[in-house]
Amino acid sequence: MLSLAVQPFAIRILHRRAVLDVPNERSSHSVPTPRGGGIVVVSAVLFGWLFVAWEKPLVGLGLTVLAAGLLGLFEDLGGVSVGVRLLAQLACGIPVLVAASSGSVSIWLLLPIGALVVVGAVNSVNFMDGVNGITAEFGIASGLGFALVFGTIGQPALAAAALVVAAGCTGFLPYNAGRARIFLGDSGSYGIGAAAGGLCVLAWALGAQPEAAAAPLAIYVADTGAVVLRRLRAGEPIHHAHRTHVYQRLTDLGWSHQKVALFVSTLTLACGLLGWVGTFGLALRVMTDIVIIALAALYLMSPRLIAHAAQERRESR
Repeated sequence: MLSLAVQPFAIRILHRRAVLDVPNERSSHSVPTPRGGGIVVVSAVLFGWLFVAWEKPLVGLGLTVLAAGLLGLFEDLGGVSVGVRLLAQLACGIPVLVAASSGSVSIWLLLPIGALVVVGAVNSVNFMDGVNGITAEFGIASGLGFALVFGTIGQPALAAAALVVAAGCTGFLPYNAGRARIFLGDSGSYGIGAAAGGLCVLAWALGAQPEAAAAPLAIYVADTGAVVLRRLRAGEPIHHAHRTHVYQRLTDLGWSHQKVALFVSTLTLACGLLGWVGTFGLALRVMTDIVIIALAALYLMSPRLIAHAAQERRESR
């Protein structure tokens, strides 16, 4: 795979140009590590899409992912202000929203909700990209979930596009899981987030149940949404670095990066599968909706439950 083959060259180039993520007190790594490997993943995904039937929805999705990846690359190399970044993210979403406008959803619903989904997905993936392997595994799990949904609604090209996202992330995983040799950086988290958000909007616009379209994003959105609400209540800037995400709290409790990433990606895959199963009947839809909500709630409560269980074990000794 292209993503797998090109990463060693990216590692050398980023080292040479000193494009490094230097650890601080909020980081989950301890040594300076190249960031920006995500541009290879984004390029590999876009290259893979060239071999898929390029219908209007995929063209729009491709332009959105390209724009988001380039915006993330600017962030990796220098950075832009928060306001400019948000406006640029909204602009990145325009192509996929235009492509989705030919679907069955009213344009008055599609534009505001679709823009919120794309920008929310980009930022959720960016915020969640804090331990080794987590975002690559999210891309694999969510890509598989979206592929099932698109297959069910008769969109084979978009199902193939979702599988290409999963493949691109798989090629990056050997360089990032365990002891990371390279990070995705904003180029990767923005690109993968735009792909996930765009696939969600397209699935919804082209006939999937809203729950099925959104299910692969459930865990990431739950974690990010909970943090945003908590910080807004505390009067803290939501864009500043911190260590209050569920996945960060799990590492603080002693979980390894691999264990956290596998936990999050397993729940992501489970939610995607449940959303897909819910398309096969009303009773299944109600049941799977309840289970998805329960899984998201369980994830949010997991640090507290694990800490409580550890405390009980210590007291029983």
